[in-house]
Amino acid sequence: MRHLLGYLPALVCGLLLAQLSLIILGITAGYMLAYLETVAGFHANSLENIVLIVHDVMVALLLASAVLLLYSKLFKRYPNNWLSAVLMQLPLAYISLRVIPPSFDFSTLFTAAQSIAAISSACAMLVVFAVAQWGKLDSKTASRGDESE
Repeated sequence: MRHLLGYLPALVCGLLLAQLSLIILGITAGYMLAYLETVAGFHANSLENIVLIVHDVMVALLLASAVLLLYSKLFKRYPNNWLSAVLMQLPLAYISLRVIPPSFDFSTLFTAAQSIAAISSACAMLVVFAVAQWGKLDSKTASRGDESE
């Protein structure tokens, strides 16, 4: 039981990630809507929907990166492994896939943007954690290569 309590800060950071994501996407939704209203001839297959996709994916990845960095700096004595990454991802995945379910309809760019935003939010922390782990592994390999020369 004591071992599992060590993962409580990861779950709290996951709740923080979910709340930050809702706040930031809520704030930027107004700006994106204002931008799309200025586009002449906007329709479901307009290329501006790609801007929406890139925006939502970048927001999800940047927020996940910030929360993971915050967790690794503030909670150094707590576990920083795949289980902690999954616990940080769970609240946002629940919101992205269950509370606001994606349509998984890729027939138009507009519906694809909605689905891709939900999918990217649902797995952003795991992607960021995997890249961080890969970077640690790569730096260890590089430092071992320098020592052998």
